[in-house]
Amino acid sequence: MATRNKAFTTNSAVIALAIFAAIPVAYGADMDPIYVEEPVTTPVEFGSGWYLRGDLGYSSHGPFDTSGTSGDNLDVYPVNASVAVGYTFSDHLRGEVEFGYLGSSSFDDTGSSICDGTSTFTPIVGPVVSGPATIACEGRDHGDNEMWNGLVNGYVDLGNYGGFTPYIGGGIGLVLSSYNGAGDDRECEDSTTSDATGTTVFTCDSDQEGETIDDSRLGFLWSVAAGFGYQITENTTVDVGYRYLSSPNATQLVNLPDGIGEEEGMSVHQIRVGLRYAIW
Repeated sequence: MATRNKAFTTNSAVIALAIFAAIPVAYGADMDPIYVEEPVTTPVEFGSGWYLRGDLGYSSHGPFDTSGTSGDNLDVYPVNASVAVGYTFSDHLRGEVEFGYLGSSSFDDTGSSICDGTSTFTPIVGPVVSGPATIACEGRDHGDNEMWNGLVNGYVDLGNYGGFTPYIGGGIGLVLSSYNGAGDDRECEDSTTSDATGTTVFTCDSDQEGETIDDSRLGFLWSVAAGFGYQITENTTVDVGYRYLSSPNATQLVNLPDGIGEEEGMSVHQIRVGLRYAIW
């Protein structure tokens, strides 16, 4: 009887060990393998989407009002230029900040002005009598103008067609008008004439100084633009465009028939050619 119990005990121990050995195997078979992902470092592209732009242009019908300025020498320099920093938000939307030079003009008008003075006429025989009360004396009107602009621009690119990307856009900002000049600054001089019956002496007013203007002003500026870009390298695009600029209170110096004066309002048509360089 003791032998039978011993055999039973031995068999029970073997069965128990087999069950415990099978449990981890079965449990491990039911579990999915555990994977530990290594952290992935994504490099940050400094400057991606940013670009630089520079262009030169020709101005037509402005920004200076030559119709209101008279003068012997009237010069207008129609070349404009600008630089900008921009960012490409998507395939169709760009924005930029621009600083530009709109051009310059000058006038120089030499003429004559009526100066007050005194004169007497002394005949050979008889009392002294009064002569003319005025005389024309030479003088000069002159002035110089320059204009600069700062704009925040937005552009919509309308898709790529055979390498060409047309766009439309516009901007708002400020225009800086800088001007100086003087008018009616007549250099009056003494004039003496003689004839057979006496002498007339005329003295021009030596203090006949005209108005002098030297000023700079800021005004509101807006623009609309259209053009196209053509990519010539991976980072470089040729930009050709038209732009209209207008300001209701840009100020310039003009030469009018009665002297120099300030005139407000400006508009200009520009044709521009430049480059955009993408910073990657």
